[in-house]
Amino acid sequence: KSEVTERFRNKTFILSTSRPNRKGFKFLSYGDLGLGRFSEGTIRNIVNRSLIDQVDFVMHGGDIGYGDDQTVPFKKCGLPALKTGPSAYETVYDVFMNQIEPLASSIPYMVIPGNHERSCNIVSDWICPQGMRNFSTYRKRFRMPSQLSSSDSMFYSFDYGNVHIIGINSETDYLGAP
Repeated sequence: KSEVTERFRNKTFILSTSRPNRKGFKFLSYGDLGLGRFSEGTIRNIVNRSLIDQVDFVMHGGDIGYGDDQTVPFKKCGLPALKTGPSAYETVYDVFMNQIEPLASSIPYMVIPGNHERSCNIVSDWICPQGMRNFSTYRKRFRMPSQLSSSDSMFYSFDYGNVHIIGINSETDYLGAP
């Protein structure tokens, strides 16, 4: 196991999707949020500004952590520099999930895949091991509501108060894909 892998452990958080007896609700929605100089301040503000107490849930609409972009400046995140390739892909996810953990472990953190969740390399699948293609890492890491939805979190929907929320993956044609 690498030094980086040892710093992170798998954690599972189970959260309810509704606060009873409440009129109205607020949620935070964003996409294209990862590691590096363009996202550091955003992640810090989301986690540090007590948004946990101000919103009921988060909708992260794809491009989660940018695991397929191994140009991430790990030293800025307090980690040793990584070589590019499949092992870096999982590490990017680990680091990103660690950074958003204060939020994602406190309120529901709903995700839907984007093009950067497709495989371990932004350019092509050909260098990726079989287990890191076809949204494999996304499907193993995230479990969204699955009643009347796809079982692998590629598409889902849920009710929150008097609103029906729908998560649609625009990166596959489904049914039967990725």
